[in-house]
Amino acid sequence: MKPKVTLLNPEEIIKALETIGDFARVCYDSYAKAEKIAEHVIEHNHATAYRHIKFRFSIEGVSRAFSHQHVRHNVGVEHNQRSQRYVDEDGFAYVVPPRISSNPKAQRLFDELMSDIKKVYNQLYDLGIPREDARYVLPNACETKINTAFSFQALRHYCAERLCTAAQWEIRKVARLMVEEVRKVNPEIAKYLVVKCHPNALGYCPEDLKRWEACRRRPHKKEVIK
Repeated sequence: MKPKVTLLNPEEIIKALETIGDFARVCYDSYAKAEKIAEHVIEHNHATAYRHIKFRFSIEGVSRAFSHQHVRHNVGVEHNQRSQRYVDEDGFAYVVPPRISSNPKAQRLFDELMSDIKKVYNQLYDLGIPREDARYVLPNACETKINTAFSFQALRHYCAERLCTAAQWEIRKVARLMVEEVRKVNPEIAKYLVVKCHPNALGYCPEDLKRWEACRRRPHKKEVIK
């Protein structure tokens, strides 16, 4: 199963600019159109005016390796994940990295190991070991589901970091899917969900030179900041 991301509160996100503008209006004692006020505070990164907006996503078909990285984003973010203590992982599905699936010998070794792990997991349970302890043999590849709520500020940070080519392939894919979900309902909001080197963010690459050499999407900070 490929990663699947679903925006759970599209009705709220459709009205996000209007909500932000009305909330920020008091700062300027302004009667300008709410959307114009919203664009101003977002573009000037006045996060107190827009971080109250929440984006709620359902994420499926991802690995535990992904979720270990994903949950490190915890400022302005809430996570609820499928439990391996309370959910039976008998016959668990698993995620295969592309560089393994593209190599027949590597794929065969990977599948054999997953099969052995499933057998041991069930054998432990048959010996009276509870699921919460039997799960210690489960791999990072084990498929999981997670619901995540981001503040707008937190989601901008997530996209800035995880859309970068320096991010691992799986979390980069999920970040792209999140942006696509938002773009479906509000492209004006989605244009702010960009990688950190994008003109709507830093406008240059802050990574080390080795990583920059592998991408060269934007100028490096050493070329911009002198």
